[in-house]
Amino acid sequence: LIDSSSNSTGAAPLSGSGGSAVYGADLLATPMALAGVDATVTGATTSLSATSVTLDTSVAQLNDAPTMAGVPTMPSEPEDTTASRAPGSTVASLLTPVFTDQTDQQQSASNSTGSTANSLAGMAITGDAANPATQGTWRYSTDGGASWTVLPSDLSSTNALVLGSNVQLD
Repeated sequence: LIDSSSNSTGAAPLSGSGGSAVYGADLLATPMALAGVDATVTGATTSLSATSVTLDTSVAQLNDAPTMAGVPTMPSEPEDTTASRAPGSTVASLLTPVFTDQTDQQQSASNSTGSTANSLAGMAITGDAANPATQGTWRYSTDGGASWTVLPSDLSSTNALVLGSNVQLD
């Protein structure tokens, strides 16, 4: 919106060609007050119009969530080891080698403000298909292996266990 008053109102002016101030009243007097702007065809009786113009935009949905480019592998361990053994693998050590978020890597020398790929923040576990009697149980530790918690049996897509990248799995 441009105020059609003169410069006596104290309103901040637009900047015209050569740095001269251009006020709304100037636009009413000449359609070419701003260099390269021809407003003669947009108005009713003046170069400015009170007609509303509807503007809209659309954003295409794009699911560019991080993906796994491979299958993570837990290091093998001897069966029936005690809780005092070496700590399990962290979520980061298991998943970082197969984690990719390259779709979001838009920053470059020619696009210094582009988005950057994210690093792994953690994972959400939505189920455990292991047979505890024949395959053992999954456990996790949030305190560096001092204590371990068995994965809950009621995990699902609506009840996930979210573990940060520093949490250990066993």
